[in-house]
Order: sequence, then C-alpha cells, then structure tokens
Amino acid sequence: MTRKLVEKSNLDNLLELRNVCIFILAFAGFFRIEEVLHIRYGDITFHSDYLTINVVRSKTNQLRKGSQVVISESSNIATCPVNNFRRYLREVEKFPVQADHYVFRASYKFKLGHRLVSVNKPLSYSCTRDYFKSSFKDIVPDISVFSTHSLGAGGASAAANAGVPDRVFQRHGRWRSVSAKNVYVDDSLSSRLSVSKKLGI
Repeated sequence: MTRKLVEKSNLDNLLELRNVCIFILAFAGFFRIEEVLHIRYGDITFHSDYLTINVVRSKTNQLRKGSQVVISESSNIATCPVNNFRRYLREVEKFPVQADHYVFRASYKFKLGHRLVSVNKPLSYSCTRDYFKSSFKDIVPDISVFSTHSLGAGGASAAANAGVPDRVFQRHGRWRSVSAKNVYVDDSLSSRLSVSKKLGI
C-alpha cells in the first residue's frame, strides 16, 4: 500500500512529500496518526542507519514518561521511511526551524511551490484524514473501509506476518498488553493456514 503511494506521488512537491512521510512513518512505527502529527524537531535523532523518534504524546503512555521508537533504513530507497524523512526535513530546513517546532504543519502555496506555515501548530487530524482518503482512494479497493488507523495496523500486521518476535513487536508498538497488540494485527491467510498444517494430521 505504501509502496504504491510513493510510486504515484510527486516527491518534488513539498505537500505530497510531507503527506508521504506522515503515512510511511505511521506504517513503519506503528504510530497512531496523532503521534506522528505531534513530532517536534527536538524529538528526532538520526543515526548512521536508523532513526529515533521520542514519542511524548501517546494513548499508551499513561504515565507521560515518553518512549522511543527506532526505525531502520530499508534497502528500497524509494519507500525507505528514513530516507524520505531526511528528504522532507532538508526541504523544510531551508527556512529557520527550532527544536520545539512541529515537523508536520499546514502548508501554503506560493509561486515556487509549497511552504510550511510559520504558525507552530501541528497539521490537523481532519486535514490529514482528508489527505489520506485522497491519497489512497485509487490504491485500495474501497477507501470507505480504510482510515488513518489502517496505517499503524497495516505495519503491525506486516511485521507479525513476517515473523517478528512478539516481545520486540509489542515494544515497537508501545502496547501495554498482548491483547492490546493483537487488536492491531490482521493475520495473513498463510499464517492462519499454518496452524492446521502443523497439527500433524
């Protein structure tokens, strides 16, 4: 789903690049969309081959102590969340930014393209939801059954079906319990069939 989004997007357009980054980060980090929208520059640390994001605002963070999500570079440069995020920040940082500035803000159009507004407010959920619908409507069979929640759930399902160990999987998604984690996972048909295949009958 995210691969098709990248293929159809014009990443030279700041508006489209911003939206792609939001959606790919949500997928790769199992983020709720509000968590992505509230990322500030001071929450981000780039390493040689991965990215760390400090999550301060989270439904699973009941004690408000924050948690860190690490996202690796991928071999596919086009869909790599770290690569695309770097590219987005390079464009945004052509203009002054500070550690407490929200990374994903509303944009406005001018004669040379798009620019983020100077007001330090995160992009609204309603705008992000509308961008999600318009971005994915030609990619998924029925956009009415998809929401921004589908991104984190899609990433979680992909990881589960790829055999990522439960403990690591649960920590990445910041779920407090196995039951909370399982709500997000949609097992693939092959995973479900593997149960009866291993019964020895």
